[in-house]
Amino acid sequence: MIDAERAKEWTPEKQRECRNRYRENNPDKVRESDFKYKRANREKLRLLQAEYRAANRDAIVEKRRRDYYAHPEKAAEATRKWRAKNPDKGVESVGRWQRAHREKQRVHNFICRQVRLGRIIRPVICSKCQTAGRIEGHHEDYSRPLKIVWLCQKCHSVLRRKYAALKLREEKGK
Repeated sequence: MIDAERAKEWTPEKQRECRNRYRENNPDKVRESDFKYKRANREKLRLLQAEYRAANRDAIVEKRRRDYYAHPEKAAEATRKWRAKNPDKGVESVGRWQRAHREKQRVHNFICRQVRLGRIIRPVICSKCQTAGRIEGHHEDYSRPLKIVWLCQKCHSVLRRKYAALKLREEKGK
């Protein structure tokens, strides 16, 4: 009779509370136990992670994007650390992008040179939302390099995503 009453009191919230209290009071035991489990089940955990990432790819990408915009300084620091650890991969990926997008790279270099020389003035506010901050140039047509829309990073990324979605729909329609 007493055990049945105790079982009713032992709710999932109570179990979670007890488990958390144990973890707080015994961090070394928990860390050691977790380490042993992970070492013993390394391959199983790797497969589970791969399955999860495959099943939730869009949600993961969206979360990374939100985190990036919520904490750009953390994202920049993580990028710096990754590039310091993987200098060859960073240079390789930049070179790959530049080779694949020669016209975009040429226009980008041209505009940067014109801004540096003072022939083009980079505005300090976004032409869409009127906020101040880091302003980027957007080209709708790279064959017209001087036709630039100056946007903040947020508006620019929204616009790029719209263009990417349109391009994807066009490719599916063909």
